[in-house]
Amino acid sequence: MKKKLIIKLSILCIFMFYSTLLFAQTEKKESFFTSFGVGARAYVLKASYVSIADDYAATHWNPAGIAFINKTQIGGMYSNLSFNRQIEFISFILPIDETNKIGLSWKGLLNNRIPARSTNSVMPDYFFQNTEQVFVLTYSRRFFYGLSIGVNIDFLHQSIDNINAGGWGMDFGLMYQLNRGMKFGFVVYDFKSHLKWSTGHTDFFKKIGRLGFSYQLTPNLLMAIGLEGKNQFSASSEFHIMEPLCLRMGLQDQFLSLGAGIKFNLSNLELNFNYAVTNHKLADQLSHIFDLTILFNSNSKDDFRLAETKSGKLSVRSGSKIKYEKIAVKVGRLDVRSGPGIKYKKVAVVLRGQRFSVLERKSKWIKIKYAERRTGWIKEDYVKIING
Repeated sequence: MKKKLIIKLSILCIFMFYSTLLFAQTEKKESFFTSFGVGARAYVLKASYVSIADDYAATHWNPAGIAFINKTQIGGMYSNLSFNRQIEFISFILPIDETNKIGLSWKGLLNNRIPARSTNSVMPDYFFQNTEQVFVLTYSRRFFYGLSIGVNIDFLHQSIDNINAGGWGMDFGLMYQLNRGMKFGFVVYDFKSHLKWSTGHTDFFKKIGRLGFSYQLTPNLLMAIGLEGKNQFSASSEFHIMEPLCLRMGLQDQFLSLGAGIKFNLSNLELNFNYAVTNHKLADQLSHIFDLTILFNSNSKDDFRLAETKSGKLSVRSGSKIKYEKIAVKVGRLDVRSGPGIKYKKVAVVLRGQRFSVLERKSKWIKIKYAERRTGWIKEDYVKIING
């Protein structure tokens, strides 16, 4: 049954991907600004990141990805590109509950000191600048274990010298997480995106499709492939050398990108620093991208008292409210079983960093709720307590 669902979803995504390209009208222009990737980690992993999208950059790459994010987080990126171009990005992700997540983000491009001529002179006699901005509202919902759908509403603004334009657009994303760490994602960008200029002219943008597949080959090694446009294939990998440090490599359209990331845990915060370097199509120069993500753990500063009930359920009491003990997965992927033992059937897989409430303990096994209306058991040795 599950294999048939996977096949159907794969066929549907591939059909939608090529349908998007087929019906993109040739008179529409391609938007460098809206399609340019954000986030140092994501920029290395290229188009394949639409199947991963598990950090603040998910609001750009695949809005469906934020449905799998369980921590409130904020992130920012700065990139200095060729031809005096600067791109900045800030994103905030807020989990409403287990199934519904929202995000708010902003991206800006500044192209400063563009030379121009008011006469037929050889040398430019004045300079102007181009600024582009987009404010994005993201919503994503997880329908059942592994499947999520997300949408972006984009509000666009551009200013060239003293001419201004405004408009809007939408992005749609889908993500499906399979067992054993395999995920795929599909996104359509710039749906109905347009800019209406103060001169009366309107620019309409081409729709862009991205399709990605990723697989957690080992607890320390992630492999991914992606497809952007009609023939831009990408391949990437992420390798964790040790717990806080990882290296990344990605290849797309014959251009190589390299990157690294390091993670720090500070009390109720988790800090992720990432760096990426790549060459670019337009110039024989290197582009450098830096970003920082701050994740907020839900640990409370109150003086909680642990109380284990007769049924084995472990909870945390604060006044009259009950809060369940929280744990986080500390390995790359971890099997969820139907009962407290390896003899029970595997029903799901959870990944590193995912957090759950402890519903019950039995021996060295913990019962968790891994999806809406679905529970299972994981081995205590592969998780860490994050409160209490």
